[in-house]
Amino acid sequence: MFVWRLWHNWISLDDILQKKLGIQLASKCQCCNKEETINHVFLNGKCAKEVCNHFCLRMGFPFMSCSHPRSIFMMWISNRHVRPGSLFAVVPLLIFWFLWNGRNKSKYNEGGVTRNHLGKVAWGFYEYYEACSILEAELKAVETRLRLCWQTNINKLWVEIDSKAAMLLCTQKDKGPWEVQYTLESIHQYTSKMDIQFTFTWREGNKVADWFANKGYIEKRFNLLQGNELHGIIRGLIRMDKMNMASIRMLKGGLEEGGR
Repeated sequence: MFVWRLWHNWISLDDILQKKLGIQLASKCQCCNKEETINHVFLNGKCAKEVCNHFCLRMGFPFMSCSHPRSIFMMWISNRHVRPGSLFAVVPLLIFWFLWNGRNKSKYNEGGVTRNHLGKVAWGFYEYYEACSILEAELKAVETRLRLCWQTNINKLWVEIDSKAAMLLCTQKDKGPWEVQYTLESIHQYTSKMDIQFTFTWREGNKVADWFANKGYIEKRFNLLQGNELHGIIRGLIRMDKMNMASIRMLKGGLEEGGR
């Protein structure tokens, strides 16, 4: 199934989500600043290039002539040293599979904060996720927030998300990419029995939630903080929010107000 999806450009990479599903993303490889495309992940990325070049040289054909992972496979099996049906014939497929697994083993930190209608913080949480993509991690964080609110009898919510793609999937009842479908189904179950409004905000627009997300990366575990547990830096950030002090987002061309 993986090979079929790879051959037909139907795996959950940023460029495919944008072209085939119409989801607008700021694409970025998890290992560098390049756009995340099929050719970058399996051919042109630093790790992929070294691995593919290593094996291609030993088979006697130039790696740079390959324009798609499928091209490497076709040149590989047409080599006179490769017998059809032999285990050696599937080496490129194993390379692609391990490159894909390596890409998917990225870990993400997320967090959230719940305030009442007066802006007073009721509780906040942070968690460390192992996910296939930042989109999956964002949706898992949304699911965690909704579950915690449901368990504490908070049924009317205004949820701010710093990912436009995640917000659209939550509001449009879309099934989304295969790796997030289970999480999305859970989110939609909560939205069907709770009064929820989803909106987008810049990450800098909610410094308190951002602090919880960074805490998740440091401690690499789930934790729920409330009451007197909200002290130190986080208490200062909460007070700044209540005073409507603006958060600043740094841009190349100057400054931009990120939120209140």
